[in-house]
Amino acid sequence: MKNGLLLAFGALQIALSQSWAMAQEPEKPPAACKEWDKRVDPSLGPAGTTLAQIPGDSEVLVAIDCFLKHQGNKNRARFGGATNPRTSQMLPDATIELASLYYISYLFTTDWQHGDGVAMWNREGVINPPGSIDAAYAAYAAWFKRVKSLGLSEARKQRLDPLKDTGLHWYGK
Repeated sequence: MKNGLLLAFGALQIALSQSWAMAQEPEKPPAACKEWDKRVDPSLGPAGTTLAQIPGDSEVLVAIDCFLKHQGNKNRARFGGATNPRTSQMLPDATIELASLYYISYLFTTDWQHGDGVAMWNREGVINPPGSIDAAYAAYAAWFKRVKSLGLSEARKQRLDPLKDTGLHWYGK
């Protein structure tokens, strides 16, 4: 009986240790996000930037949800700078968090040049002013709730602007 209890206790201890170890591992992105994350994060392997065709509404919503999880990721993005060949302004390197917002707007508008560059600016023309990206994420999160409630097609018809009333715009717009 004593040996049986020791064996059961040992098995329980191993199971609990494995559960604790798994809880300590960094959270991995869901498989649905992997291909979207690669579009903005060069550390995840090769991927294109723009799409040959914008995916269907349900996949766009999945992508937006994935991109909104990049807030705070200050690593250098896969793309940045000017998106319009007529733009001569030198822009700072884009972070993954900023490129994610740019990509969301690309998927929503279906226009890669919805901004002339991967940078925010305010009414005074300051590029990427302090706090602008966090403010933009808050606005995009509220906008996304509205998009989900209306449906993507209707939100596009209404031309909902995630940056409305923030005082921020994509560079050049």
